[in-house]
Amino acid sequence: MTAHHSFAVPLLVPAIIASCLCRPCAAGDAQPGEKPPAARQTIIRISRETTRITGPLDDAGFVDYAGAINQIAGKGVTPENNFEVVMRRVFGLDAIYKEYHDEYCRLLGIAKPVGPVGPIENFETFFPKASPPGEDSHQRWTRIMEEYDQLDEGPWTAAEHPEGAKWLKSIEPQLDALVQGSRRPRLFVPTFSNPEWSDPFVYSDYRSVARVLSGRAMFRLGNGDIEGAWSDLQAVHRVARLVGSGPRVLDPLVAGALESLALDGDRIVLQSHLLSDALARRFLADMKQLSPLPQMAPVLNVGERYWTLDVIQQLARQQQEQQLDWKGLIEAFGELTQSVTGVPPVVLLRSADQMVSFSIETPRNQNSTPRRPVVAPVPDFVLIEWNEILIRLNRRIDREVAALAEQDLKQQKKLTSTLSSDMKKTRRDTLELTESWTDETVGRPPQFQRVMENLLLIGLLQAESLPALASVERRDLARLEVTRLAFAAEVYQRDHSRYPETLDKLLPQYVAAVPVDPLSEQPLRYRQDIHGFTLYSVGRNERDDGGRDHYSPDSRGQDFDDIVIQIRKPRKESE
Repeated sequence: MTAHHSFAVPLLVPAIIASCLCRPCAAGDAQPGEKPPAARQTIIRISRETTRITGPLDDAGFVDYAGAINQIAGKGVTPENNFEVVMRRVFGLDAIYKEYHDEYCRLLGIAKPVGPVGPIENFETFFPKASPPGEDSHQRWTRIMEEYDQLDEGPWTAAEHPEGAKWLKSIEPQLDALVQGSRRPRLFVPTFSNPEWSDPFVYSDYRSVARVLSGRAMFRLGNGDIEGAWSDLQAVHRVARLVGSGPRVLDPLVAGALESLALDGDRIVLQSHLLSDALARRFLADMKQLSPLPQMAPVLNVGERYWTLDVIQQLARQQQEQQLDWKGLIEAFGELTQSVTGVPPVVLLRSADQMVSFSIETPRNQNSTPRRPVVAPVPDFVLIEWNEILIRLNRRIDREVAALAEQDLKQQKKLTSTLSSDMKKTRRDTLELTESWTDETVGRPPQFQRVMENLLLIGLLQAESLPALASVERRDLARLEVTRLAFAAEVYQRDHSRYPETLDKLLPQYVAAVPVDPLSEQPLRYRQDIHGFTLYSVGRNERDDGGRDHYSPDSRGQDFDDIVIQIRKPRKESE
């Protein structure tokens, strides 16, 4: 199972940049979209066209985007219905910077967690501290992690993994609390606009929950407790949907990884000799109740947009409050220019009074001569048109949201491909701008206005990742549909002593409708034979690989990626 856990995350620079630029902001009284109270005049024009929302505002008159996200995500949330409260009682506050513990707990509506459960103990502590002869610390760590990875690959017993069994036994109360807590309907993880806040630290706790519960499910299955295994896997499904409801694009991506863990476990349960007729029907009913993971378009439209606009606002705020000249702006901008991989050109401060631009593109051959760096004096203070940058960003984000929300596959591919191509052109245009710089023109405001706009667009927007994001969203849905149909086919077999000849035979008793393949908008592939059946989606390469994925025996050197379930032998009727 673990080989399915990896997932690609696009370059999400806003959190990185915000960590360097932002300062703590206090939420005001205005709700997002409401008319704000009278505010101090700022370098940013507060309007739907520029800032998208007009409140809440902080004391300086800038939009408090973190406060707005907390208001939206936290609406209707209480300590009793919020799964994050359970998470902090189990994991503690280690994922949150200590200086923000009080405010974090205040936003959750709880006291600092000192609950009866306590944090999950590290798996490594259950292995002997003394390593075998000849094993160094790195080899020991690798061996322990390999052992950990094996816990959710299939059914196992204490005889096979004694340390794993002891570990799970030691944290049983915590795991039981998480399973029960996953039934809560909401997940609100407070966020902050400050120099050190980073959501990924919190995500790691949720990934740990999914991994450990999946491992315990396989341990339970290996010891004959199929219902306990199913309970743990259903909890992972619920956690995935809670995480996917978050306000950042990373939330549904992480949710997809958690969902993959649960579906891998579901497939193992499906083929277990412990699966009785009654349990097969019950498990199918559970699968039919699972909703698709939350979609990315609404997340991009609100939370991710707010983070992006906040980065621009904070750059503008620094220029206004500190009267930054070009040198100061470049220093503030440095994190972005050095973090956006593969962005030519890069603009860096060379010294106190000079700046240098250069391309990070590699010469095409060894005989190529790299372009001579252009060096020029840093100009005096010039005001950037920040409002124009905000307007341009919002228009691009609107196009990205429309592309991700598009239901028709062909039209969606056209929209995402166009946006990706446009962003690549922006890269090329930016390079051409700096290639034309001379000692006399490098500091002219129009030149730098355009370069800064382009670099912010490249660094902050998802355009070049949109095709991949759309494909990931459809892949997650395909995995769910294939697994759900496989359970329906299994129940059909138990009623008719054979698997269905076609998926239409499942209608209407076993499924209300046979879904199309989300990755091709064609029927899902299905083959029934005397040995069982093969059911699959074409996968993200959108090519029919004959029901083969990268685990198939003949996959060496190939990019097979069909999403496949194979049942090779009809099982005898169980009790």
